Amino acid sequence: MSTDIDWLRERHPEWKDLSSIVAIDSERLIGDTTTQETRYFISSSQAPTARMLTAVRLHCTLWGIKGIENQLHWVLDMSFGEDQSRIRKDNAPTNVAIIRHAALNMIRKTPKKRMSVKRMRKAAGWDDSLLTEVLAQVF
Repeated sequence: MSTDIDWLRERHPEWKDLSSIVAIDSERLIGDTTTQETRYFISSSQAPTARMLTAVRLHCTLWGIKGIENQLHWVLDMSFGEDQSRIRKDNAPTNVAIIRHAALNMIRKTPKKRMSVKRMRKAAGWDDSLLTEVLAQVF
């Protein structure tokens, strides 16, 4: 983590609250293949490094960047077109992600014959009785 980022503030004056940049080195092992990656995050916080790491992990969990969360992201992308979403302003991305997660959870809890998440989502849009059945999973 670095707070010495005057160079970045000069390049992006529109980021008025920018206070730090965080680099996370990660290693992923799938079978015999190991991949390494560095992800960068910008922040308005100058919190201690341990707290920033916790915030990054929370961000990664919400957006599905590792492990089981990565599989969740794949399902959300394939079933809800999450990667194609153009929602980027203010709290909208977080709010829509919460709605997608809730919809996915309701669809998964719905007792139904063999039907993919994407197919059930589409079918619920066509069939009010199936939609009622999906929404009933809330209660």
